[in-house]
Amino acid sequence: MEPEQTSLRKQILKEVVEQVYLDISWHIPALTHDHMPALDLLEITLGHGKSSRLYSRLKMQENLVHDIDAGAYALADPGFFSIDAALSPENLNHALDAIEGEIARITLEPVSDSELKKAKAIAEADFIFAMESMSGQARILAFFETMAGDMHYADKHLARLKQVTASEIRHVASTYFRPENLSIGLLAPKGADIALSEQQITTIFSKARSKAVLKRADHRELDKKPLKVTLGNGLRLLVKENPCLPVVSIRAAFLGGVRLEQPQPWGISGFLSKMLTRGTSKRTAAQIASTVESWAGSLSGFSGKNSFGISAKFLSKDLYPGLELLSDVVLNPAFPESEIEKVRKDILANIKAKKDRPTAQLFDLFNKTLFQNHPYGHPRTGTENSIRSIKRSELIQWYRSHSIPSNFVLAVVGDVNKDQLIPHIKTLFGKFGASFEKTPEIRPEPPLTAIREAHLERPGAQTHLVIGYLGTSLESKSNAPMALLETALSGQGGRLFFELRDKRSLAYSVTAFRRPGLETGMFGVYMACDPSKLTAAKEGIFKELEKVRKEGLSEKELEAAKRYLLGNLKIELQTNGNQAMRMALDELYGLGYGYLKQYIRDIEAVTLNDIKRAAKKIIMPEKFVFVTIGPVSKNQ
Repeated sequence: MEPEQTSLRKQILKEVVEQVYLDISWHIPALTHDHMPALDLLEITLGHGKSSRLYSRLKMQENLVHDIDAGAYALADPGFFSIDAALSPENLNHALDAIEGEIARITLEPVSDSELKKAKAIAEADFIFAMESMSGQARILAFFETMAGDMHYADKHLARLKQVTASEIRHVASTYFRPENLSIGLLAPKGADIALSEQQITTIFSKARSKAVLKRADHRELDKKPLKVTLGNGLRLLVKENPCLPVVSIRAAFLGGVRLEQPQPWGISGFLSKMLTRGTSKRTAAQIASTVESWAGSLSGFSGKNSFGISAKFLSKDLYPGLELLSDVVLNPAFPESEIEKVRKDILANIKAKKDRPTAQLFDLFNKTLFQNHPYGHPRTGTENSIRSIKRSELIQWYRSHSIPSNFVLAVVGDVNKDQLIPHIKTLFGKFGASFEKTPEIRPEPPLTAIREAHLERPGAQTHLVIGYLGTSLESKSNAPMALLETALSGQGGRLFFELRDKRSLAYSVTAFRRPGLETGMFGVYMACDPSKLTAAKEGIFKELEKVRKEGLSEKELEAAKRYLLGNLKIELQTNGNQAMRMALDELYGLGYGYLKQYIRDIEAVTLNDIKRAAKKIIMPEKFVFVTIGPVSKNQ
């Protein structure tokens, strides 16, 4: 048992990072303690979502942090309550003052009735959402069996959550948020002028001292077939009923992403997707966040290589107001200047943070080297220069040119009644002006004609490398064989791990990867190794790839890959959200919303000869990309 903490603890580390990472923690009791339900609601009130007290003040109002959240971590033994934030060094003192202000407020004043109601709704919804998949049910039951000695303790904990009062939340806050129970950790950039004294921290946080599970659902797979309806304006609606749980997931997807960004600045699709929930002609960003979180739902933008759009999740009782909100976000985004600058700052911070992640830099370099003519060569985040250059008028223009009904798929999966839902969708999106424009044609990347190499020097004890090739399109006959080849080569049970790490100790980590695209894709091998072993590691990868090219896989490897890949597909589709996203993107990309069944049949039908043919087509000698990031070794 951890001895009781009696005084402030502080740790400051300075490393080669681009921003400050802050953690503030207090000891709290074990999971079964009477205080834990109130601490869970305290976590939600302080740091769960964009309408929480910490995010609302430090991010939305004062813009002192890039991100901030809170967590109550309780297990069989006492745990800790943590507030985590990422921010610029110059904002640290102001951020600490603001955090202290919210700690003081919650220890001295009861939370409002609306906050308490919202926190309970979120807590209950988290249980429901977690029970949506088989693995979620198993995880919850195993957690409570292990930590509380009773798998049914989840029911007791949820029942107790519903009984928590505002005064209980105030009581646990004042009980645990004490300076002598506080530990604070900082990871800061080298050279940053940060030297917090214990007296300074104690002074900041001393003001915060106060004076005074659900019934198991039946998850048998229902034989409910999805339905497609095309509206008069060209919008495609996909609906699948799944009444197992009172949950509905929605994906609203447009063709877009980095593939269609040119001639606008790179990164505009991702920028725009973050702006979609930042205000409409009749709702502010704060109102949208508060409304969604009062329903214990979620609403956020997404953007990738080929698409962008909105992901949403609601309890079924909130579906229709949720759809009205989603339609407002899709049809009437306002792109307010104040929110644009907040989003710009966040994206720039994320781009800067790539310098702390060598693999992120490595794959940006790989994409740029492999795709010299195709838009896939540009980072989805954009660059610092491109993001700084994006104007509000460009966001509006790009959205208008891509947010057209014929370029839009709306997928709804969950506890819905299609006969009620379809007329409602027609009413909400019927005002979406008809347009049947075609998106621009994108040419595939020309075949490689020679070896391309690139290196980014970075200090450290590891070299990260990728050997890669142009891959398949989603529609290619080689797509299923290459998916199985990637599966057989990857993971701790895969050929590359066994041959290069276990037998020869050449790698810290090694795996194959594959990304099929709309015109062309990629296939390759990633490895992290000791810089002195780079040459041997490179030769080892080529040796294994050449064996695959000439000999393919064994019968045992192929059957194992099929079992693993098909099993993962079934696991993935347990949640409504994953089903909605897959149907929406498959329909959007021209494969058809029911393509998954055909893809499964294709995987089942793959033969050893199919693997060899695909490998010879993709793994081309002397026509590959080799990129590295790390220190320059003597033999490099």
